[in-house]
Amino acid sequence: MTEPRHALLRARTHVETNAALKAQAMSQEIEAQLDSCRYAYQSRLAIMDRIILGTGVLKSPVNTGKVKTVYRQDSFTGTWITATEVVYSPIVERVDPWMFFPDDTTNDPCKIRDAIELHPMTANELAEFKLHEGYIKSTIDEVLKTPPSAYNSEYFLEYVRLSESNPQLFKDKYCVVEWHGPISKSDLDAIGQVPYYESATDDYYAEVWLCNGKVIRIDLENIEGTYETPYSVSAWRKDPSSV
Repeated sequence: MTEPRHALLRARTHVETNAALKAQAMSQEIEAQLDSCRYAYQSRLAIMDRIILGTGVLKSPVNTGKVKTVYRQDSFTGTWITATEVVYSPIVERVDPWMFFPDDTTNDPCKIRDAIELHPMTANELAEFKLHEGYIKSTIDEVLKTPPSAYNSEYFLEYVRLSESNPQLFKDKYCVVEWHGPISKSDLDAIGQVPYYESATDDYYAEVWLCNGKVIRIDLENIEGTYETPYSVSAWRKDPSSV
């Protein structure tokens, strides 16, 4: 009975060693991703918001991807040419509380059903999304045919009034809306989006970007298995009627 017992112990030790090595590799991968997205810096910004404004907001994890310029060698001529590619990696971002509009039907940050984040953008910033495979190039071209609405400047006026040093802040900016929340099958059908997985209900969790009332991006379940908003809200002093 001794030899089988020793073999069992050796097998168990081998499994435990492999598990430890995999856990260590995963820990290093997570640490590298946090360093890459400047997690510590983004967290400090949210902490500053919490102290000064009373609320800090972080968005994570999101996997929308970033457009990156790369150099590739032409297989025929041997010359190096520039190209763009989308790099996907989970990231953490600080969200400006003044640009964040969470679900107002709950006061529990963990129960936010949907949320809106606003992004003031120049025409060039909006045009850069055309390089990203996740955005709808034709719709962005259509949006850019019309200059930013005067309404946008008026809408951001309250934010601008926080400081009298720059009345031109957000002037001539497009108001790009990022929305996270449940979307019904009928709504998906209306915009020609076909779900790539089955839902137990008639709802799917989506990330939708709009500008001037037009959808420029829609992604279902950005992080696999996630059916909640990617926003974390921390309030210095809790308001009983709001997150």
